[in-house]
Amino acid sequence: MAATALTDRYAVNLHGVLSCYDRIIVTGTLPGACYAGGMTSFLYSRGIRIFDYVLRKFGITLKGLGITAHGLRHEALIEEYIAITGQEPPLRGGGEGLTREQEDAARLAVSRLAGHNRGRASAAYLGAVLHKKNGGPKGGAACGAAGGDAAA
Repeated sequence: MAATALTDRYAVNLHGVLSCYDRIIVTGTLPGACYAGGMTSFLYSRGIRIFDYVLRKFGITLKGLGITAHGLRHEALIEEYIAITGQEPPLRGGGEGLTREQEDAARLAVSRLAGHNRGRASAAYLGAVLHKKNGGPKGGAACGAAGGDAAA
């Protein structure tokens, strides 16, 4: 398909032409691309990958630096967990001594940072925590009775 000049393509709508294109004012909307998600879809449909392009442009690739965008995401979420709890997540051998409430609050914050609304989504980034029947993570504070009176 041959490219046509902008002035030829829209000649019926033009009232005059300036001598240089840096003074053109284009008005109207592109309904499919006038919001962030629409523009992203538009560009992806044409094989243009914005995020990946920027990473490659700065050499942030598996081949170049040995890291990926998803790996950076994991690292940022782990750092957030450490900032909240003061310790490494279970994935890295931490998570000891937190109450169930502390663990749940930290996981919910990490999940929300990742774009999720439920704390259990953070397990993919932080590792799973097994709560014992008698308390919090790995023997922490109360969550239920161990074997006797559940209503105590």
